[in-house]
Amino acid sequence: MPFLKISSSLTFFYLIPSCPDHQNPYLDPQRPTVLLLHPRLFDSYFFTPQWRDARLARAYNLLAIDHHYHGKTKAVMDDKPYDFVMIAKDLLKALDKLGVKKCHIFGNSREFFRSFPLSGPILNSTMSSFSQVGAPIGIRMYMQRPELVESMILCGKHPPTEVCSGFLVADSSFYEASTPDGGKQGAISRSTGCMP
Repeated sequence: MPFLKISSSLTFFYLIPSCPDHQNPYLDPQRPTVLLLHPRLFDSYFFTPQWRDARLARAYNLLAIDHHYHGKTKAVMDDKPYDFVMIAKDLLKALDKLGVKKCHIFGNSREFFRSFPLSGPILNSTMSSFSQVGAPIGIRMYMQRPELVESMILCGKHPPTEVCSGFLVADSSFYEASTPDGGKQGAISRSTGCMP
């Protein structure tokens, strides 16, 4: 099975389903790479429908990595909060080990809990952002190494609220959105770099 040792406390499990050799997968240098980032509580097999699409498998290196504490990835548990920046750094190290120089990122932050009738003070306060993982990690990967990211497809809602002192805007144009009249409206405050 394909594993990448990143540190003494982290070994990622990864799949390249577009590669015919599943025991010793490799990336075809003639194809662009698409990194598939799954939502929380899922693993890389979340993307099985995409793997089965022959058009994607023929045209791209499809690369899926189980994040920390997901699937077959081996990560030492600690009492620290789930750190998107650290996870993005570790995934960038994995891409370096695999020889990925550029990639497209597909980050999914599926919010499946919203459709369930959950109640109680703990569930009501935490479940709204419980499954956000793929898209926020993809954003942080871009912020750390924009030259690596050719494009991004982010599914789900915005990332969780950031602590202003730790949030750096890498490229302000990345956060702009067009208004109906054709003007620009910043989604992030330029003076503070924090979400409004």
